[in-house]
Amino acid sequence: MKNISFCFIVLFLKFNPILFCQTYYNPRENINITLTVKEPYKPVNYAEIGRNFNNALNAETARREALKNYYDQIYFETKNSIISGTYLTNDNSINNKILLLQSASIEHLDVLNRLLKNGMKQPSEYESQIRSTYSNYINTNQLFLNVSRYQYNKLNELSNEILKAQFNDRFRETLNSISEFSFNPYGVDFKLTGLIYPSSNSNKLYDFITSSTENSLEIYKSNWNEIISKKEKDEKFRSELIERSKNEKRVFFELRSNYLNKINEEQKNKYLKSELVVFKKRLKKSANKFDKKAFNLFVDKKNNQINMNYFNYLNNSGVGNAFNYFFEYGYLTIVEFFKLNSN
Repeated sequence: MKNISFCFIVLFLKFNPILFCQTYYNPRENINITLTVKEPYKPVNYAEIGRNFNNALNAETARREALKNYYDQIYFETKNSIISGTYLTNDNSINNKILLLQSASIEHLDVLNRLLKNGMKQPSEYESQIRSTYSNYINTNQLFLNVSRYQYNKLNELSNEILKAQFNDRFRETLNSISEFSFNPYGVDFKLTGLIYPSSNSNKLYDFITSSTENSLEIYKSNWNEIISKKEKDEKFRSELIERSKNEKRVFFELRSNYLNKINEEQKNKYLKSELVVFKKRLKKSANKFDKKAFNLFVDKKNNQINMNYFNYLNNSGVGNAFNYFFEYGYLTIVEFFKLNSN
């Protein structure tokens, strides 16, 4: 068994390539170590590495510049195509709306270009929306040409000059109600002033103009007046409510101050603790949850009462109307004050 082990060791030493590559030091011998270089020394070519890097950098810079020029080119060419490709009519009312549409499309192109350059718009998205802006403009411009044809045919149908004048009045009032166009990735919207129509998409613009001119102008006008009237009533009610609320708070604050000034210390502590209980109950019922940090500032935990010093500081410092803020989120109403006072 020992002979077999010895044979394996001899074979391993004889045929192991790693061992043949090593030099072993014998301390009984003097060794003169010299370095033999079989191949010429090859230094690192930093200049070549630098050139390669600069070439790659220049190539990337050139690529970016080419893309910038490309995106600018489609932007400018689209603007020029919109201006040069616009069709006008022989009616100034229609032409005014076409030019309003043109101005909105160019403004939208400007916004897209700024967003791209500020890194807020992806290039693929930018290019797609530039193209869609152009096509949406052309389609809406064509729609106004259809409106012009409608006007022409309708006037030819009417033989009576009075009916023609009435038609033109309704037609122009309808067109004049179109106050704004806005472009988006999905199409063009129009905004009306003085009239209300169920849709704001330009696909329904022709239907709006024809229906209003034919027989619906008064209906659209009535819808607008109803909405304006409701807004005015709501605003008046809101103003009155705010003023009434201010008066209520002012009265309460005076009542509270007068009451606290005329009672003794024991009665005051009892009242202030009861006041805090009511305040917390109202707070829990409030739809708008009071900020926890703000709540802690308004509460004097040491004395277990509302911290009126902080309240007065905020109210007088200009930081904010603490009185309104405090009252809105759970302070006492006049009715609750007298209930508390009577206890």
